Amino acid sequence: MTELRLEDFCQLLNNNASGYRFSFATDDRLTAFTVPDNVSVCHALYSLWQKETNLQVSYEDFQLVLRGTVQGQHIIFSVSPCVIAYGQDGHTPFKVIIKGDVFEPNEVLRPTLMSDRSVVKFFRNAGGVWVAVKILERTSRGDDAIQKELIQNEHLKRLEMGPDCWERIVTMIHHETTPDSQFVVIVMQAFDTDLGSLLDAEFSQQPPPFSTVLWILQELLKATDCFHKQNIILNDIKHLNIVLNRDPPKLAMIDFDGISIAGPDGTSLTPGNSTLGFASWESIVSQRGSFKNDVFAIGMTLFQVITPSKDVVDLPFVTREDFEPYTYHEKMQTSIVRMRWRMKNYTQEQVEVIVRLFANMVAFAETRWTIPELLEFVQMQLQ
Repeated sequence: MTELRLEDFCQLLNNNASGYRFSFATDDRLTAFTVPDNVSVCHALYSLWQKETNLQVSYEDFQLVLRGTVQGQHIIFSVSPCVIAYGQDGHTPFKVIIKGDVFEPNEVLRPTLMSDRSVVKFFRNAGGVWVAVKILERTSRGDDAIQKELIQNEHLKRLEMGPDCWERIVTMIHHETTPDSQFVVIVMQAFDTDLGSLLDAEFSQQPPPFSTVLWILQELLKATDCFHKQNIILNDIKHLNIVLNRDPPKLAMIDFDGISIAGPDGTSLTPGNSTLGFASWESIVSQRGSFKNDVFAIGMTLFQVITPSKDVVDLPFVTREDFEPYTYHEKMQTSIVRMRWRMKNYTQEQVEVIVRLFANMVAFAETRWTIPELLEFVQMQLQ
Protein backbone atom coordinates (compact mmCIF):
# COMPACT_ATOMS: atom_id res chain seq x y z
CA MET A 1 0.00 0.00 0.00
CA THR A 2 1.41 3.39 -1.02
CA GLU A 3 0.37 6.78 0.33
CA LEU A 4 -0.29 9.44 -2.26
CA ARG A 5 0.63 13.09 -2.35
CA LEU A 6 -2.78 14.42 -3.35
CA GLU A 7 -1.76 17.92 -4.43
CA ASP A 8 0.27 16.31 -7.22
CA PHE A 9 -2.01 13.32 -7.71
CA CYS A 10 -5.08 15.45 -8.46
CA GLN A 11 -3.23 16.91 -11.41
CA LEU A 12 -1.71 13.58 -12.46
CA LEU A 13 -5.12 11.91 -12.84
CA ASN A 14 -6.76 14.96 -14.38
CA ASN A 15 -9.01 13.70 -17.18
CA ASN A 16 -7.38 10.27 -17.01
CA ALA A 17 -9.23 7.86 -14.72
CA SER A 18 -9.18 4.82 -16.98
CA GLY A 19 -7.86 1.61 -15.49
CA TYR A 20 -8.41 2.59 -11.83
CA ARG A 21 -11.09 1.76 -9.26
CA PHE A 22 -11.89 4.54 -6.79
CA SER A 23 -13.39 4.48 -3.30
CA PHE A 24 -13.99 7.15 -0.66
CA ALA A 25 -13.44 6.04 2.95
CA THR A 26 -15.67 7.44 5.69
CA ASP A 27 -15.77 6.42 9.36
CA ASP A 28 -17.74 3.24 8.78
CA ARG A 29 -17.68 2.34 5.09
CA LEU A 30 -16.06 2.55 1.66
CA THR A 31 -18.13 4.25 -1.05
CA ALA A 32 -17.20 3.38 -4.63
CA PHE A 33 -17.49 6.20 -7.15
CA THR A 34 -17.02 6.62 -10.87
CA VAL A 35 -15.40 9.48 -12.72
CA PRO A 36 -17.16 10.98 -15.74
CA ASP A 37 -15.18 11.52 -18.94
CA ASN A 38 -13.13 14.70 -19.05
CA VAL A 39 -13.48 15.28 -15.30
CA SER A 40 -10.56 15.03 -12.90
CA VAL A 41 -10.72 12.35 -10.21
CA CYS A 42 -10.39 14.91 -7.42
CA HIS A 43 -13.17 17.09 -8.79
CA ALA A 44 -15.45 14.06 -8.96
CA LEU A 45 -14.54 13.19 -5.38
CA TYR A 46 -15.07 16.79 -4.30
CA SER A 47 -18.65 16.70 -5.64
CA LEU A 48 -19.29 13.38 -3.88
CA TRP A 49 -17.86 14.63 -0.60
CA GLN A 50 -19.93 17.82 -0.66
CA LYS A 51 -23.11 15.71 -1.02
CA GLU A 52 -21.98 13.40 1.80
CA THR A 53 -21.11 16.15 4.29
CA ASN A 54 -23.18 19.16 3.22
CA LEU A 55 -20.15 21.37 4.04
CA GLN A 56 -19.36 24.39 1.88
CA VAL A 57 -15.60 24.06 1.50
CA SER A 58 -13.57 25.42 -1.38
CA TYR A 59 -11.86 23.00 -3.75
CA GLU A 60 -8.48 24.40 -2.65
CA ASP A 61 -9.24 23.63 1.02
CA PHE A 62 -10.57 20.22 0.05
CA GLN A 63 -7.23 19.34 -1.54
CA LEU A 64 -5.49 20.25 1.73
CA VAL A 65 -7.41 17.62 3.68
CA LEU A 66 -7.56 14.90 1.02
CA ARG A 67 -5.41 11.81 1.54
CA GLY A 68 -5.18 8.59 -0.43
CA THR A 69 -3.64 5.13 -0.59
CA VAL A 70 -3.18 2.89 -3.60
CA GLN A 71 -3.47 -0.88 -3.71
CA GLY A 72 -2.65 -1.97 -7.22
CA GLN A 73 -5.33 -0.39 -9.41
CA HIS A 74 -7.59 0.42 -6.44
CA ILE A 75 -7.23 3.94 -5.02
CA ILE A 76 -8.85 4.68 -1.67
CA PHE A 77 -9.37 8.32 -0.73
CA SER A 78 -10.03 9.69 2.77
CA VAL A 79 -10.26 13.08 4.46
CA SER A 80 -7.67 13.88 7.12
CA PRO A 81 -9.43 14.59 10.47
CA CYS A 82 -7.43 17.78 11.02
CA VAL A 83 -5.18 19.84 8.76
CA ILE A 84 -3.37 23.09 9.61
CA ALA A 85 -2.32 25.51 6.87
CA TYR A 86 0.76 27.63 7.67
CA GLY A 87 2.12 30.93 6.40
CA GLN A 88 5.36 31.41 4.51
CA ASP A 89 7.37 31.43 7.75
CA GLY A 90 6.56 27.74 8.19
CA HIS A 91 5.03 28.02 11.66
CA THR A 92 2.20 30.57 11.79
CA PRO A 93 -1.20 28.85 11.42
CA PHE A 94 -3.69 30.78 9.29
CA LYS A 95 -6.34 28.10 8.80
CA VAL A 96 -7.47 24.93 10.58
CA ILE A 97 -9.71 22.36 8.87
CA ILE A 98 -11.32 19.76 11.16
CA LYS A 99 -13.27 17.01 9.42
CA GLY A 100 -13.76 19.37 6.51
CA ASP A 101 -14.97 22.24 8.68
CA VAL A 102 -12.88 25.37 8.09
CA PHE A 103 -11.78 27.49 11.06
CA GLU A 104 -10.11 30.88 10.58
CA PRO A 105 -8.64 33.33 13.12
CA ASN A 106 -10.65 36.30 14.34
CA GLU A 107 -8.48 38.61 16.41
CA VAL A 108 -11.29 41.14 16.88
CA LEU A 109 -13.57 38.74 18.75
CA ARG A 110 -10.87 36.58 20.33
CA PRO A 111 -7.31 37.96 20.58
CA THR A 112 -4.25 35.76 20.80
CA LEU A 113 -3.18 34.85 24.34
CA MET A 114 0.52 34.75 25.19
CA SER A 115 2.32 33.38 28.24
CA ASP A 116 5.85 32.41 29.11
CA ARG A 117 5.02 28.83 28.08
CA SER A 118 2.93 29.14 24.93
CA VAL A 119 0.91 31.20 22.47
CA VAL A 120 -2.78 30.39 22.00
CA LYS A 121 -4.58 31.54 18.85
CA PHE A 122 -8.36 31.18 18.51
CA PHE A 123 -10.00 30.05 15.29
CA ARG A 124 -13.72 30.25 14.43
CA ASN A 125 -15.88 28.45 11.87
CA ALA A 126 -18.87 29.81 9.96
CA GLY A 127 -21.24 28.48 12.62
CA GLY A 128 -19.54 30.42 15.43
CA VAL A 129 -17.74 27.45 16.99
CA TRP A 130 -14.24 28.12 18.29
CA VAL A 131 -11.11 25.99 18.59
CA ALA A 132 -7.88 26.91 20.36
CA VAL A 133 -4.48 26.37 18.77
CA LYS A 134 -1.67 26.17 21.30
CA ILE A 135 1.80 26.86 19.88
CA LEU A 136 4.80 25.60 21.88
CA GLU A 137 8.35 26.63 20.99
CA ARG A 138 10.53 23.54 21.20
CA THR A 139 13.76 25.30 22.24
CA SER A 140 12.26 27.30 25.14
CA ARG A 141 9.80 24.69 26.42
CA GLY A 142 11.99 21.65 25.77
CA ASP A 143 11.14 18.56 23.77
CA ASP A 144 10.89 16.38 26.90
CA ALA A 145 8.27 18.64 28.49
CA ILE A 146 6.31 18.85 25.24
CA GLN A 147 6.44 15.10 24.73
CA LYS A 148 5.18 14.58 28.28
CA GLU A 149 2.21 16.84 27.61
CA LEU A 150 1.42 15.05 24.33
CA ILE A 151 1.75 11.60 25.90
CA GLN A 152 -0.53 12.51 28.80
CA ASN A 153 -3.12 13.92 26.41
CA GLU A 154 -3.01 10.80 24.25
CA HIS A 155 -3.39 8.70 27.41
CA LEU A 156 -6.50 10.66 28.38
CA LYS A 157 -8.10 10.12 24.97
CA ARG A 158 -7.91 6.35 25.49
CA LEU A 159 -9.75 6.36 28.82
CA GLU A 160 -13.12 4.64 28.95
CA MET A 161 -15.34 7.35 30.39
CA GLY A 162 -18.97 8.26 29.78
CA PRO A 163 -20.09 11.37 27.86
CA ASP A 164 -20.79 13.21 31.12
CA CYS A 165 -17.09 12.99 31.96
CA TRP A 166 -15.82 13.88 28.49
CA GLU A 167 -17.94 17.04 28.65
CA ARG A 168 -15.82 18.18 31.61
CA ILE A 169 -12.40 17.55 30.07
CA VAL A 170 -10.68 19.54 27.32
CA THR A 171 -8.85 16.94 25.27
CA MET A 172 -6.48 17.34 22.38
CA ILE A 173 -8.04 17.16 18.90
CA HIS A 174 -4.76 17.07 16.98
CA HIS A 175 -1.06 17.82 17.30
CA GLU A 176 1.83 18.17 14.89
CA THR A 177 5.27 19.71 14.46
CA THR A 178 5.30 22.81 12.26
CA PRO A 179 6.88 22.56 8.79
CA ASP A 180 9.96 24.49 9.98
CA SER A 181 10.35 22.02 12.92
CA GLN A 182 10.61 24.89 15.44
CA PHE A 183 7.22 24.51 17.14
CA VAL A 184 4.67 21.92 18.22
CA VAL A 185 1.04 22.87 17.62
CA ILE A 186 -1.88 21.44 19.61
CA VAL A 187 -5.50 21.91 18.52
CA MET A 188 -8.17 21.69 21.21
CA GLN A 189 -11.70 22.80 22.01
CA ALA A 190 -12.02 26.46 22.97
CA PHE A 191 -14.09 27.92 25.81
CA ASP A 192 -15.33 31.44 26.48
CA THR A 193 -12.91 32.14 29.33
CA ASP A 194 -10.91 30.61 32.15
CA LEU A 195 -11.88 30.95 35.79
CA GLY A 196 -8.87 33.13 36.62
CA SER A 197 -9.70 35.64 33.88
CA LEU A 198 -13.37 35.67 34.86
CA LEU A 199 -12.51 36.46 38.48
CA ASP A 200 -10.19 39.29 37.40
CA ALA A 201 -12.66 40.80 34.94
CA GLU A 202 -15.97 40.53 36.79
CA PHE A 203 -15.46 39.58 40.43
CA SER A 204 -12.51 41.56 41.67
CA GLN A 205 -14.71 43.70 43.94
CA GLN A 206 -17.03 41.01 45.26
CA PRO A 207 -17.31 37.25 44.76
CA PRO A 208 -19.71 35.59 42.31
CA PRO A 209 -23.28 34.94 43.50
CA PHE A 210 -23.61 32.12 46.02
CA SER A 211 -25.39 29.80 43.58
CA THR A 212 -22.67 30.38 40.96
CA VAL A 213 -19.93 29.51 43.45
CA LEU A 214 -21.70 26.28 44.37
CA TRP A 215 -22.23 25.43 40.70
CA ILE A 216 -18.51 25.96 39.95
CA LEU A 217 -17.60 23.80 42.92
CA GLN A 218 -20.06 21.07 41.95
CA GLU A 219 -18.77 20.92 38.36
CA LEU A 220 -15.14 20.91 39.52
CA LEU A 221 -15.82 18.09 41.97
CA LYS A 222 -17.61 16.06 39.28
CA ALA A 223 -14.75 16.57 36.82
CA THR A 224 -12.16 15.54 39.43
CA ASP A 225 -14.25 12.52 40.37
CA CYS A 226 -14.15 11.39 36.73
CA PHE A 227 -10.35 11.22 36.94
CA HIS A 228 -10.24 9.60 40.37
CA LYS A 229 -12.55 6.82 39.19
CA GLN A 230 -9.93 6.12 36.50
CA ASN A 231 -7.26 5.99 39.25
CA ILE A 232 -5.74 9.25 37.98
CA ILE A 233 -4.50 12.06 40.26
CA LEU A 234 -4.70 15.51 38.68
CA ASN A 235 -1.96 17.19 40.77
CA ASP A 236 -2.49 20.70 39.37
CA ILE A 237 -6.04 21.82 40.13
CA LYS A 238 -6.30 25.62 40.28
CA HIS A 239 -8.43 28.43 38.89
CA LEU A 240 -6.13 28.94 35.88
CA ASN A 241 -6.73 25.34 34.75
CA ILE A 242 -10.51 25.66 34.71
CA VAL A 243 -12.35 26.95 31.63
CA LEU A 244 -15.99 27.99 31.26
CA ASN A 245 -18.68 28.67 28.70
CA ARG A 246 -21.47 31.08 29.53
CA ASP A 247 -24.40 29.96 27.38
CA PRO A 248 -25.18 27.24 28.08
CA PRO A 249 -23.11 27.17 31.30
CA LYS A 250 -20.31 24.62 31.10
CA LEU A 251 -17.12 24.00 33.06
CA ALA A 252 -14.17 21.87 32.01
CA MET A 253 -10.58 21.24 33.06
CA ILE A 254 -7.39 21.77 31.04
CA ASP A 255 -3.62 21.14 31.29
CA PHE A 256 -2.98 17.52 32.19
CA ASP A 257 0.79 17.26 31.79
CA GLY A 258 1.13 16.73 35.56
CA ILE A 259 -1.31 13.83 36.01
CA SER A 260 -0.14 10.62 37.66
CA ILE A 261 -1.39 7.14 38.49
CA ALA A 262 -2.49 6.45 42.06
CA GLY A 263 -1.21 3.54 44.12
CA PRO A 264 -3.40 1.43 46.44
CA ASP A 265 -3.35 4.14 49.13
CA GLY A 266 -4.47 6.91 46.74
CA THR A 267 -0.98 8.46 46.57
CA SER A 268 0.93 8.99 43.34
CA LEU A 269 3.37 6.26 42.30
CA THR A 270 5.72 8.89 40.86
CA PRO A 271 7.12 12.19 42.21
CA GLY A 272 5.11 15.30 41.47
CA ASN A 273 3.42 18.16 43.25
CA SER A 274 0.76 20.82 42.94
CA THR A 275 1.40 24.50 42.32
CA LEU A 276 2.63 26.21 45.49
CA GLY A 277 -0.34 27.50 47.43
CA PHE A 278 -2.51 24.64 46.19
CA ALA A 279 -0.42 21.83 47.70
CA SER A 280 -1.36 20.17 50.99
CA TRP A 281 1.06 19.54 53.86
CA GLU A 282 1.38 15.84 53.07
CA SER A 283 2.07 16.59 49.40
CA ILE A 284 4.78 19.14 50.21
CA VAL A 285 6.48 16.68 52.58
CA SER A 286 6.26 13.61 50.31
CA GLN A 287 6.63 15.49 47.01
CA ARG A 288 3.84 13.28 45.67
CA GLY A 289 0.25 14.00 44.75
CA SER A 290 -2.78 12.13 46.03
CA PHE A 291 -6.56 12.01 45.80
CA LYS A 292 -6.67 13.91 49.09
CA ASN A 293 -4.26 16.52 47.79
CA ASP A 294 -6.59 17.12 44.81
CA VAL A 295 -9.35 17.86 47.35
CA PHE A 296 -7.06 20.35 49.14
CA ALA A 297 -6.38 22.06 45.79
CA ILE A 298 -10.12 22.36 45.15
CA GLY A 299 -10.44 23.99 48.57
CA MET A 300 -7.77 26.52 47.67
CA THR A 301 -9.49 27.11 44.34
CA LEU A 302 -12.65 27.93 46.30
CA PHE A 303 -10.57 30.38 48.35
CA GLN A 304 -9.46 32.03 45.08
CA VAL A 305 -13.06 32.27 43.86
CA ILE A 306 -14.10 34.08 47.05
CA THR A 307 -10.85 35.98 47.69
CA PRO A 308 -8.80 36.32 44.48
CA SER A 309 -5.04 36.54 45.06
CA LYS A 310 -2.68 37.83 42.40
CA ASP A 311 0.44 36.38 43.98
CA VAL A 312 1.15 33.02 45.60
CA VAL A 313 2.49 34.82 48.69
CA ASP A 314 -1.06 36.05 49.33
CA LEU A 315 -2.28 32.47 49.74
CA PRO A 316 -2.38 31.11 53.30
CA PHE A 317 -0.59 27.76 52.91
CA VAL A 318 2.56 27.84 50.81
CA THR A 319 5.44 26.36 52.85
CA ARG A 320 5.88 23.55 55.39
CA GLU A 321 6.01 26.15 58.14
CA ASP A 322 2.52 27.33 57.22
CA PHE A 323 1.25 23.89 58.29
CA GLU A 324 2.86 23.87 61.72
CA PRO A 325 -0.08 23.42 64.14
CA TYR A 326 -0.10 26.90 65.67
CA THR A 327 0.65 28.69 62.38
CA TYR A 328 -1.87 26.57 60.48
CA HIS A 329 -4.63 27.36 62.98
CA GLU A 330 -3.79 31.07 62.84
CA LYS A 331 -3.69 31.16 59.03
CA MET A 332 -6.93 29.22 58.79
CA GLN A 333 -8.71 31.73 61.02
CA THR A 334 -7.23 34.69 59.11
CA SER A 335 -8.31 33.15 55.78
CA ILE A 336 -11.87 32.62 57.01
CA VAL A 337 -12.03 36.23 58.25
CA ARG A 338 -10.93 37.41 54.78
CA MET A 339 -13.55 35.22 53.14
CA ARG A 340 -16.31 36.39 55.48
CA TRP A 341 -15.47 40.02 54.73
CA ARG A 342 -15.65 39.36 50.98
CA MET A 343 -19.01 37.58 51.36
CA LYS A 344 -20.76 40.56 52.96
CA ASN A 345 -23.50 40.39 50.29
CA TYR A 346 -24.28 36.76 51.15
CA THR A 347 -26.78 35.71 53.78
CA GLN A 348 -25.34 34.43 57.03
CA GLU A 349 -26.43 30.90 56.15
CA GLN A 350 -24.66 31.13 52.77
CA VAL A 351 -21.47 32.40 54.42
CA GLU A 352 -21.46 29.46 56.82
CA VAL A 353 -21.90 26.99 53.95
CA ILE A 354 -18.84 28.35 52.11
CA VAL A 355 -16.74 28.51 55.28
CA ARG A 356 -17.65 24.94 56.18
CA LEU A 357 -16.73 23.70 52.72
CA PHE A 358 -13.41 25.53 52.73
CA ALA A 359 -12.44 24.38 56.21
CA ASN A 360 -13.21 20.74 55.47
CA MET A 361 -11.35 20.73 52.15
CA VAL A 362 -8.12 22.24 53.50
CA ALA A 363 -8.18 20.36 56.80
CA PHE A 364 -5.36 17.92 57.53
CA ALA A 365 -5.65 14.69 55.57
CA GLU A 366 -7.13 12.55 58.31
CA THR A 367 -10.23 14.76 58.64
CA ARG A 368 -10.43 16.16 55.11
CA TRP A 369 -13.74 15.46 53.38
CA THR A 370 -13.82 13.15 50.37
CA ILE A 371 -15.24 14.10 46.98
CA PRO A 372 -18.44 12.02 47.47
CA GLU A 373 -19.01 13.76 50.82
CA LEU A 374 -18.43 17.17 49.28
CA LEU A 375 -20.67 16.49 46.31
CA GLU A 376 -23.49 15.33 48.56
CA PHE A 377 -23.19 18.47 50.70
CA VAL A 378 -22.98 20.86 47.71
CA GLN A 379 -25.89 19.28 45.85
CA MET A 380 -28.00 19.46 49.00
CA GLN A 381 -27.36 23.24 49.14
CA LEU A 382 -28.29 23.63 45.46
CA GLN A 383 -31.69 21.99 45.87
